[in-house]
Amino acid sequence: EYADFLVDEIRNASKVMKGHDKQVRFSSKVINTALGLWLQSNQGYKDFAASSFHVLPSVDLLKNTSPIFP
Repeated sequence: EYADFLVDEIRNASKVMKGHDKQVRFSSKVINTALGLWLQSNQGYKDFAASSFHVLPSVDLLKNTSPIFP
């Protein structure tokens, strides 16, 4: 499971480096974790995503995923 996570992280980072941001795919665990962080602090999530070496879901994707935003 951890190996799959690492492989997905490498694939996502590679796609972003090539400029293929729209082709990035996230597991449900990554989306759920990101959604939890974003619901705690929207600006905190944005700051973390901007400074992190991890590729994280966009706020728009999180809004579409969240049950809070119809």
